[in-house]
Amino acid sequence: MKKGNYLSKRTLYAFLLFSMFIFTPIVFEDIVNNTVTSIEDTSTNNIANNVIVTSKIQTITYDTSVPFIYENSTNVIFDGIISPGEYTESYTDAIGLTAHWEHNGVNLSVAIEANGLGFIAIGLGSDRMNGANMIIGGEFTNNNTDYCLDAIGQPVITNPVALDTQSDILSCAASENVTSTVLEFKIPMNSGDTEDVVMETNNTYNFFFTYHETLDDVFDPSISNHVGMLHSNPSTKLFFRPSLEVYQTQISISTPSEIEQGKNFTLSTILVDENQNPITDLSVDFFRETQFGELIIGSATTDNIGKAELNYSNDILRGNVTFGVIFNEYIGKVDSLDIIYRKSQITTEIFFSHIEFSEERVRDILFIPIESECCEGGIFYLLVLRDVLFYLALFSVWGLYSYCVILVLKIPFNRKKSKIRENDEQVMEDN
Repeated sequence: MKKGNYLSKRTLYAFLLFSMFIFTPIVFEDIVNNTVTSIEDTSTNNIANNVIVTSKIQTITYDTSVPFIYENSTNVIFDGIISPGEYTESYTDAIGLTAHWEHNGVNLSVAIEANGLGFIAIGLGSDRMNGANMIIGGEFTNNNTDYCLDAIGQPVITNPVALDTQSDILSCAASENVTSTVLEFKIPMNSGDTEDVVMETNNTYNFFFTYHETLDDVFDPSISNHVGMLHSNPSTKLFFRPSLEVYQTQISISTPSEIEQGKNFTLSTILVDENQNPITDLSVDFFRETQFGELIIGSATTDNIGKAELNYSNDILRGNVTFGVIFNEYIGKVDSLDIIYRKSQITTEIFFSHIEFSEERVRDILFIPIESECCEGGIFYLLVLRDVLFYLALFSVWGLYSYCVILVLKIPFNRKKSKIRENDEQVMEDN
């Protein structure tokens, strides 16, 4: 029994010693790497070159969370086909349906795409089915005939819609393929029909969508069970923006193709419109692509030639890294004219060459880099905390390691003393 206890304890301590010997270097390497990585972008030296210029741009504020359409002179062809550039705006609903639309202050033009072969419907002017001004249409699958209905939403499930006494649909067309349907129509923004909603610019209206996966007849009694029918949120808002001059934007980026790890370099961009006119006094965001997506590393404002710059350095990056610059859509006023600058972005790759660590460089990573430019202010104290935790963990592990060594060495010694004591007691008994 005693021998068994002795062997089990000795085996246990030996196993602990072996485990700590193997895993301690791995654990501490992970601690150092994770700590350095976590402060990677916080500790970099990011300086944006913001140039203040006199600008004629006046910001116009809109709720960007609300889908919108605005006045445009594009001529839409109502053929049940959505051509590139035919519509100025599009919106994708949570049910997977996409709407393309625009207005000219008089008429509203809409094209709706749905992943089904049944009817498509849009309700306007109400946050519920009851009382909504509804346009319903599609293409009959059996004979490829288009249909379009002007209807009013009803409060009963068995008969959810009723035909409007006056149809105010100006144009309508639909098309269908093996998996989806397109409905395209035009209605007046103010039809004069008391059962229709009056739509005006600078106003917001409720709208919702619904479509059926297979059923074309919206008056089919089986529709009341809602099987195969998808509904969007009836409280979604639609904003009719006033006339805007739309400008596409072009953005370029200039960077070194290769940079030494940890060295400072400049990211430079020029932002112009489709006519190559500089876009001034607007913000652009510089970013770096990571495994978690685009990480914004800084912002800068364009100067009088549309140029913006960002100085950047990073002690950790190595190999090919993708950087980019993005200009988000902007709405403003120039010389009393409402304009919209479209979103644009561009990326490029920079190769970070690896440098061998000197003794001073190793000290900067494993200890507090007191003289390093990356560690001013709060970053210095962050690294102090890192090093304190590092040493506490180090001493704790190696303290436990030492304790186990002592126990392993002490076991045979105690066993030997115990054996001598037993022999002495036996001799005394014999005497």
